[in-house]
Amino acid sequence: MEKDTHFGVTTGDGTRCKGKGICRRIELKLEELTIVADFLAVELGKVDVVLGMQWLDMMDTMGTMKVHWPSLTLVFWVGKKKVVLKGDPSLIRAECSLKTIEITWELEDQGFLLEWQNYEIEAEGGQEARSARRRGGATTEIQFLLTQYADIFEVPRGLPPNRV
Repeated sequence: MEKDTHFGVTTGDGTRCKGKGICRRIELKLEELTIVADFLAVELGKVDVVLGMQWLDMMDTMGTMKVHWPSLTLVFWVGKKKVVLKGDPSLIRAECSLKTIEITWELEDQGFLLEWQNYEIEAEGGQEARSARRRGGATTEIQFLLTQYADIFEVPRGLPPNRV
């Protein structure tokens, strides 16, 4: 591990983690796929590995890659084998304003992935129509449950607990 590197990682909730080093050309063996990539050594709680996008450049992929963001699925071909990678949905949900991104951005940062999940359209029907769209068309019963159990739907704060 190269320890003389200086980098940090910002988690989805805005927590900054200082990197411990870079491990070069590590082989990650999955069932039907071996990925060789440089990995950043960062203490991230229960997460074993986070794959960035750089490793895709090194793969001998055939054709078009398909990404389905809502299900966190990446599908591509390596040779004659179809590869399907599924992400862990518990690791990605964090709301963040563009202002927060601007404030936390540092010189060594390389990028952020932004996914728009809410948008507003003004249409006939006034405020009620806009509110229903923003909630995804939630019915009164669903909205009641969302309000009653709001603590369950809050964005997590901090890193997940360590494994035992």
